Amino acid sequence: MKTRNLFVYDHVNKAIIGTKTSLKKAGNPYSEEYKILTEMMNMRPDYAVKEKVIKENPSKKDYDGLNDGLIRDYLAIQKNAKELLAVYDRIKEAAKEQKKKPFPLIKRWFLDTFKSFDVEKAKEEINKYMIKEAKEHLNTESSDKEDSVEENAQ
Repeated sequence: MKTRNLFVYDHVNKAIIGTKTSLKKAGNPYSEEYKILTEMMNMRPDYAVKEKVIKENPSKKDYDGLNDGLIRDYLAIQKNAKELLAVYDRIKEAAKEQKKKPFPLIKRWFLDTFKSFDVEKAKEEINKYMIKEAKEHLNTESSDKEDSVEENAQ
């Protein structure tokens, strides 16, 4: 077990800082974390034990919901879909040849290609495109039926 950096002293604020996981493990009196924390507390009895606060990066974009299927669907509705899907397939093949997982490479290329990508907007665009395609397909079928009915009537 790594004992390094489980807990650290914050001398400025007179505190012993630990991660949520380390503090939870230290709750078990038979654990290594418990032994380390109690030793540190005995060395500095006036220090309080606090959980480490992880600062969130406000500028970090969240791509929750971005998966292989969404990427393929989004590429398929672009004007240059053939070229984009060819690049996508080539990246996937290259990753397999190098015995790497393809999705991280595809995701990196995809986000580099579509810099202002937004998952929710993409889902909306895909849905609009699918509805449009379905309507066009129905219009084509109904006009084909009308043509065949007219031919049969003559």
